[in-house]
Amino acid sequence: MIIRERLYLTVDRKRVVNENEREGRFLFAKPGDDIPDSIAKQYGLIEEKMVKQPENKMVESVPNKKARKTSGLTINKLPDNENEGE
Repeated sequence: MIIRERLYLTVDRKRVVNENEREGRFLFAKPGDDIPDSIAKQYGLIEEKMVKQPENKMVESVPNKKARKTSGLTINKLPDNENEGE
């Protein structure tokens, strides 16, 4: 979960409050911080039903069937005009 505002822990460290609340004593997170969903649920920042695991939309690369493997040899092709005399 990405944090959008400064959040503070209360003195007993059992609740998280925003920076405008007097109970806040210890900095918990600042804007842009990424906290685990489990911690966010623990402090009531998100409800469990709202937490959804992101789908992995990355596709594994499939090797090109037309690609040829080489054994490290370099093959130089002669220009077409040098093959004409044969």
